[in-house]
Amino acid sequence: MRFIKNVNGIFYSVLLLGIIFITAIYFSFYRGYDMSEKYYPLVDATMVMKLRVARANLFLEKKISGDFDIGLENIKEHVNIAKWYANAMIHGGKNYEGVYIPIDNDKFNYMINIIIENLDELNKLITKKYRSQISLDNTTNELNNLTYLLENDLDELEEKLKLIIEHDLNNYRMMEFLIITGLIFSLMILLFIIYKNEDSRLSFVKTIKKQKSDLEILNDSLAETIKIEVAKNEDHQQKIFEHEKVMLEESNMAALGALVAGFSHEINTPIGLSITSITHLIDLSKNLEKLFKNNDMSEDDFKMFLKKNSEVSSSVYKSLQRTADLINSFKKVSVDQSTNHIFVFPICERINDVIVSLNYQLKKKKITVKLECNEELLISNSPGLISQIFTNLITNSLIHGFVESKNGTINISVYEEDSNICIIYKDNGKGIKEDIIEKIFDRFFTTKKSSGGSGLGMHIVHNIVTSHLSGTIEVKSELGEGVEFKIVFSK
Repeated sequence: MRFIKNVNGIFYSVLLLGIIFITAIYFSFYRGYDMSEKYYPLVDATMVMKLRVARANLFLEKKISGDFDIGLENIKEHVNIAKWYANAMIHGGKNYEGVYIPIDNDKFNYMINIIIENLDELNKLITKKYRSQISLDNTTNELNNLTYLLENDLDELEEKLKLIIEHDLNNYRMMEFLIITGLIFSLMILLFIIYKNEDSRLSFVKTIKKQKSDLEILNDSLAETIKIEVAKNEDHQQKIFEHEKVMLEESNMAALGALVAGFSHEINTPIGLSITSITHLIDLSKNLEKLFKNNDMSEDDFKMFLKKNSEVSSSVYKSLQRTADLINSFKKVSVDQSTNHIFVFPICERINDVIVSLNYQLKKKKITVKLECNEELLISNSPGLISQIFTNLITNSLIHGFVESKNGTINISVYEEDSNICIIYKDNGKGIKEDIIEKIFDRFFTTKKSSGGSGLGMHIVHNIVTSHLSGTIEVKSELGEGVEFKIVFSK
């Protein structure tokens, strides 16, 4: 009777262990498959959104430059596709690429809603720029600023998604660990029961070996599953890297296209003067040759020709020198805006290059920029970030500070203090009201909403200074007295 009871106890113990074993196998495979189905399409969706935004900007620039004929709706279609993926992340969706299962996370959904709002704003700016057909205007700056912001938000979204995946993966591994631990613990109890049952111990030795073999098979199966998942993850990371590389190249091409359009405004004047001067010199040479052939050339005629020749040659030299300086400055700015690599460079030279690239807009409003800076002052940082800061600051002064007035002045002072770079940017425009000065760095805050202002320019300046340069930015202003910004960051 005791033997039968022990056998029954062992039978139920084996049955319980088998149920736990089957549950562990089911959980391991189902949970791993569920994570793959749920998360990887969302990571792919983030990359597609980045790619579509970059393509929309590239096709718009090619359309305006005349390199590519494409309709407005075709350009906006890329933005709308990115918006579809964003909505699919919140509400779920399905297309030919797969099924998108939403994540129940309030912070994650809030970030996506912000991106959807930015995509709607991007469509408006694309429509405005497409219809204006102007390569370099305020809309270009707003479009570039919004694109920059979208790229940052999508990068942040991707990082947030990776953190969620990492969190769930850790939970998954913990559950696997607990299940395996439970199996081992159950096996130990079973061994104890068998050891105590002297009459049936030998018959259960085979059962113990079988259970041990099953556990080894399970461990091997789990190890193989993990190996497969790791291989998939590495392949996916490689695809993400390739997508980012393509998007970066397309974004750089779009930025360079915008710069080239602006260069033509500045280069036309000196080149036009050179052509006019050379034409005049040719006419003088022909007149002198005619006098010489007719034996009517006097000494005064020849002296007058030499004088005019010297004047024209000097004018052509100055015009060509001006053209060379402009090309050199534009070349540096274009390289700055196409890369964010960090290296040592003279900060004053980069600021002056930005001023030269914006000279056309400054001359239209008769704004004078005075730069006070030690030309030998070097910093180790990204020239692209420095160029972006001063492009946005000067553009902000032109749009908001000198709305009605002309003949204004912008003073820029750069100096070193305690191994830090200090920048004082000041204009004598109309200034900022006291009740809104604390809001100028807020995202989407603008006093020019009716005129198409995006409210992103100063927000991007603040983000670059505080996040990328790990510095500080302060602003002070009085109505009618202009505005002053103080920026400090490590050299």
